[in-house]
Amino acid sequence: MTGKQFRLSEFLRLPDARTAVQACEGHVRVDGAPGLVLANGLKESLEALPALSSAWGDAIEVVLILVLPPDQFDRFEPAIENLSRTAVSITRSATLDKELAHFEKLTGVGAILVSDRLELNIIREIIQKTSALLGGRAIELARAREEYVQTSRLSPTTDHEIAFKMLRTARRPVLMLDRRALLQNPPHPILSLAEEMHAPILLTTAATCAPPTIVQRWIQLAGDRVLFLPANNIVWLRAFMKADLLLTLGARLRESEGFGLNDFHLTRADIVQVHPGSFQTDPNVKLFINNLAADFAENMLTLLRRMRPDESEPVLDYRLTNLRIKRLESIRHETVQLHKGLERAAESAHQNQPLDPAAVTHAIVGRSAAETLFIGEGNSTGMWMWSYLWLRPVLYPDLMASIGLALPWTMGVLQSADRRPIRVFLGDGSFLYQSGFLPELSGGGKDVTVFLYNNAAWSSIRLEQTFVFRGRYPGTELPQVDYTRIAQLHGWDTMRVESMEDLQAALNRADESGKKRPFFVDINLPRDSIPFAGIMFALAELDYIARPMLSRVTRSALRAMLRRKVPYRFIGMVLRILFS
Repeated sequence: MTGKQFRLSEFLRLPDARTAVQACEGHVRVDGAPGLVLANGLKESLEALPALSSAWGDAIEVVLILVLPPDQFDRFEPAIENLSRTAVSITRSATLDKELAHFEKLTGVGAILVSDRLELNIIREIIQKTSALLGGRAIELARAREEYVQTSRLSPTTDHEIAFKMLRTARRPVLMLDRRALLQNPPHPILSLAEEMHAPILLTTAATCAPPTIVQRWIQLAGDRVLFLPANNIVWLRAFMKADLLLTLGARLRESEGFGLNDFHLTRADIVQVHPGSFQTDPNVKLFINNLAADFAENMLTLLRRMRPDESEPVLDYRLTNLRIKRLESIRHETVQLHKGLERAAESAHQNQPLDPAAVTHAIVGRSAAETLFIGEGNSTGMWMWSYLWLRPVLYPDLMASIGLALPWTMGVLQSADRRPIRVFLGDGSFLYQSGFLPELSGGGKDVTVFLYNNAAWSSIRLEQTFVFRGRYPGTELPQVDYTRIAQLHGWDTMRVESMEDLQAALNRADESGKKRPFFVDINLPRDSIPFAGIMFALAELDYIARPMLSRVTRSALRAMLRRKVPYRFIGMVLRILFS
């Protein structure tokens, strides 16, 4: 976004700075290249800063330039320091190149405070040089993903030797990949290490939601040789809990990844954290290695070749090799069981009246083309979406679990080179935050369908009220509204769904209408459904109250089960997977 006086044709003009930041974030999430937003003046700067929260939480590479009077810098600097990994102030042209050099290795949100007293040609130069730096960074990352380039850190160190010994002797090792590792590294060394060690790869939530072309390339290259598990499902959780060695590549070890929880310690595994940056590590980390993931993997493979000059000589003893292979087969079997359980849950719910979210979500995902991009948010609707996705292209706010983002993200996605069909999952509470974006998306030629889960409630809050406060639901009911009329006002094709027959008709229309103009589907659902996914979400949410309120949580959960708010068949299947 830019003020009119700058006349920068390469910038996309958007209605306000908040929209600009969130649309830019959506573009970066689907494209992988860093993005740039310009906020001109006090009003736009105040709109833009709060909109950075989800990009900050997930380390999305968005740079915000704020053009302000110098006497306003003191007001903005504390917020900028909290919301950005790289921040500079430019008040004179002499320091321009020195300050902008900080953005050559951008690894998250960045911010530049620019004095509005500088000449317009200087401000224009700042914008253009920043844009060029970010473009160079995008080319550098793309090149790094294509081929492995040896670095000065290639020679194994003592720490590498220690990590290799741990990896050789572990009975149940797993590799964990974060978004940063996918964006910065070529797949081959890491996939080769996982294959040699017979270890599954757990994708963090951020990695599961990485740019679809990058994720799909890793999966295609892996084929059947390496097992990938997407985040936030019971199979992932069990592999995580049962591991005796967690080799985390690029992961920052956050609550949403199962780490750093105060009361729940889900794993007793030895943790080796591999990360190219130096920062305060989790106290549970046994060994920290400052390395790019591909460099580390290549070092492990180098040590492996030293141990095994003759390819016929195994580096693992026969018993350990067999144990790991059987474990991988067991995880694959659990994956099949999970999918069958989800299918059965959807089929049993198919005839329910009113509509059941399990049947609805299963139908939507099942009818969507393989390349479809799903966009969701941090609410119960987003959890339902997760329940039926398995390594499908998806955008989702990880750490902050934000709402009010899906439609502005969609605006950004539509500006990228990615031309996938888009299916957006919204809750009715979330829709209230972003209905104003409908006009911006109402033009023709956009294969966008919004599925609104209309249950007249703040459902994600009611989930906590169900499992903690014994079913007392203050302040979480919304009025019954026909949201299709709002969408119609803004030029969308619409349909209201009351039955599975209606839903099938809506999906048929989505295939036809979506290619001509956006399609809005308002699905009438009951309150208080409990999504199958969301175990990791729930742990992070409830962690702060788990110990002091354990008895209340237990009583509330039992009450929910007795009142049949929990799908027994699915819970039984989950327990079998967890404790088998």
